[in-house]
Amino acid sequence: MTLNSDCSSGPLTPTPPFDMAKFEVCMQKFADLSEYGYGVAVLNDCKYGFSTRGNVMRLSLIRSPKSPDDKCDIRLHHFRYALYPHKGSFVESDVIQQAYQFNSPLLTFATTFLPEMEPVLCVDTLSL
Repeated sequence: MTLNSDCSSGPLTPTPPFDMAKFEVCMQKFADLSEYGYGVAVLNDCKYGFSTRGNVMRLSLIRSPKSPDDKCDIRLHHFRYALYPHKGSFVESDVIQQAYQFNSPLLTFATTFLPEMEPVLCVDTLSL
């Protein structure tokens, strides 16, 4: 099994393999546990502590430290997470794209049309 997760420097694979069983690692958008032919990713929008042991993946929801601020996590928390199973290895999957889409949802709101205004957004069909 291979663990991949996202951190500020890009996707991360812990080495040596026994490290993934001992330590919590940084996971900014996803953690993926894959083996030959399939895998499953945990996507999240705001929690960064993640660990795995064998085939068990854990996402730390609250840290609850006692120093320097012993009341930092004593409040209402809002977070989203999702399980994303996929075929193929991590490299063959679209986990990174799914994680970015999960973390950047399309926001919509109702408004009134003002005909005298110029458009504020123009969509071009050129591929990026």
